[in-house]
Amino acid sequence: MHTPMRLTSIVLASVSLAAALITGCATSPEPVTTTTTTTTVSSTPPNVVTYPTGRYQLYGDGSATPYYWVWIPAGAVVPPPPPMPRPNVVTYNEGRYQLYGDGTVTPYYWVWVPAGSAVPAPPPPPPPRR
Repeated sequence: MHTPMRLTSIVLASVSLAAALITGCATSPEPVTTTTTTTTVSSTPPNVVTYPTGRYQLYGDGSATPYYWVWIPAGAVVPPPPPMPRPNVVTYNEGRYQLYGDGTVTPYYWVWVPAGSAVPAPPPPPPPRR
């Protein structure tokens, strides 16, 4: 037989457990801080990207001359843009790599030519799509 004290403690424990399961865990939310910043969006892509130690400057027009980035250290006097480096042939004992394409109409690509072989002229570029 159960004593009234034991019965009361069982009922109290059951009610407390049921109340905890029904209500779940309650915590207060952490405060939210907001910071407002202003950003300006340009419709043209940047030609200069600046860093504390210098900047990158974009050269080329993308049609007659391919785009290329040049690093300019901080405090340096900017010379005129350099011409695109273009070694057309890189030679090895076993053969050579030959560069084809102009980078605008036809993309650049390298062709391996084994030593003692002759390479025919590359095919003309495909006609432009209309």
